[in-house]
Amino acid sequence: MPEFGRSVLETLRQPMEDGQVTIARAHGSVQFPARFTLVAAMNPTPSGQSPNDPVSHRQMQRYLDRVSGPLINQIDIHMEVPEVSYGQLTSQASGTDSCTMRHRVVTARQRQTQRNGSTLKPNCELGARELDRFSQLDKSARMLLKQAMTKLGLSARAYDMSPAPLLI
Repeated sequence: MPEFGRSVLETLRQPMEDGQVTIARAHGSVQFPARFTLVAAMNPTPSGQSPNDPVSHRQMQRYLDRVSGPLINQIDIHMEVPEVSYGQLTSQASGTDSCTMRHRVVTARQRQTQRNGSTLKPNCELGARELDRFSQLDKSARMLLKQAMTKLGLSARAYDMSPAPLLI
C-alpha cells in the first residue's frame, strides 16, 4: 500500500465509507454501488526488511505513515504475517479444503441470520444502532476493546465502525 501515492489511496476512503462511487463529468454525475472487500499488503520498510535499530525504526515509521490513519481505520482486519523460512516454503503445506471452508461460511451466515433476525444485511453493513441491538458486548469484550483502543491509539471512528477492526 505505501508504494501508491497518498492521494491515490485517499480516493478509496469515500467509496469504502459510503458503499458507492460517484463519477462526475461536465454533463452530470452518476453513482454506482461500490461495496467491496479491500485486500492490501504492506511491508514494514521499502526493502521489506524488519528494522533492527533506531534509525531503521524511524524509516519504517515514515514509510508506514504514507497510509493515513482514517484509511487504515476503514480496513476491518489487520494481520501481521511473519517471515517464512525456506524450509517452510518447500515443505508440504496442509490447509483447509474448499468444502470445509464452504461449510464454515454457510454456518457463519446462518448464525448471522439468526442473530440479526429480519435484517438481511451482512454484518459489515450494520450501522452503530443495529450493532448495539444485535451484538451487545459483555464486560470482558468491552475491556478488550478499551485496551486495544488505548494500546493502538485507535480513534473514535475505529470504535464506532461497522464492524470494529479485528487485529490478528
